[in-house]
Amino acid sequence: TLSAFGYFSIGCIDLGGAFAEDSLDASPRVCHVRLSDDLRMMVSILEASGKYRLVVVDTSVLSRRSEELRHVAAQCGHISEQIANVQNAVKAMAKKWEEATAALERHVEPLAHQLRCFDRPNSPEQELFMMLTCGVTSAALQRYIADLQEQSLQRLGKTLDQTCAEVEHIAATTLTPASQALVFRLHDMLGLAEWTAKFELDAKVVRALLHDAQQLLLKAQETLVWVREARTNFAAFTVWLQAVWRKNQKPHLEASDRKHVAHVDIDRLVTLLSGELLHGHIT
Repeated sequence: TLSAFGYFSIGCIDLGGAFAEDSLDASPRVCHVRLSDDLRMMVSILEASGKYRLVVVDTSVLSRRSEELRHVAAQCGHISEQIANVQNAVKAMAKKWEEATAALERHVEPLAHQLRCFDRPNSPEQELFMMLTCGVTSAALQRYIADLQEQSLQRLGKTLDQTCAEVEHIAATTLTPASQALVFRLHDMLGLAEWTAKFELDAKVVRALLHDAQQLLLKAQETLVWVREARTNFAAFTVWLQAVWRKNQKPHLEASDRKHVAHVDIDRLVTLLSGELLHGHIT
């Protein structure tokens, strides 16, 4: 099988006929292959059962289409590189997000445990949402708040903020540029496909790939917006929990603590506690 710079197959040659007159116990082995610099001739040395054959194949068709092959192969190389960049970026983002989700789950698990102990049917998110919107704190939630430590809340906030910053950086510097490059390269490929007199490419397939690349770019841009929102939402969540903890520890809040509570963004908390707190977004 012949390929253009290793990117895609351009033909298949059966060399087994070199031993057509011999009865062989095994398939011939290719000892050496060389394609001439002008692509007009391919020389192969085959071996089977101790016998050798020199096979010369006319490949002048490759020479006639060399310009087209080089052009398409170059585009395929660029596209393959950007696909690899996208895959690596998504894997890195997913790994970072898993770490943040695991930290958040470890922090919320004690509340889930208290809810099971008190036979509460609600999820941790629902309990926190009720406390936020209605001021209702169940015995399980009160126990959870009493066991909180301010340092652990601060560590959680730092972990979530750092993870969101890293995910945003990967999305901005790798995922989005790679998606843009894919769209650009596939636009070029579509131009080649529509030049039917010179290139034999399936324009329908290229259009489908271009559509997928455009959707990928849109999703990359949405991810940037989402992770920036998530970063702010998580910051509001940890600030709110610290304010709740302070109020529980000190029923008579000092002026500085009252000011701290006043800066909690309720709208962001409602969004976060309505189902996005423990949602695995990056897949």
